[in-house]
Amino acid sequence: MVKAEWPEIFNWLKENGNITEHEMYRTFNCGVGMIIVVPQDKVQQSIDILSAHGENAWHIGAIADKADGEEQVVFS
Repeated sequence: MVKAEWPEIFNWLKENGNITEHEMYRTFNCGVGMIIVVPQDKVQQSIDILSAHGENAWHIGAIADKADGEEQVVFS
């Protein structure tokens, strides 16, 4: 997985607000922009297609089952 560079405003917030990197990602989308979800076996193909069309695309994570007792995000 590639770590993207944040826009400078996020570096400023992190440093001046004494915010951990974990909290930055938890609270802000950190300039990621649009997110698309694709099957794991289509990740590289999707990145290649987007890059070929001038987009700055990278793999930022995965969807996984939650562990027992773990908090959950619910979209409705």
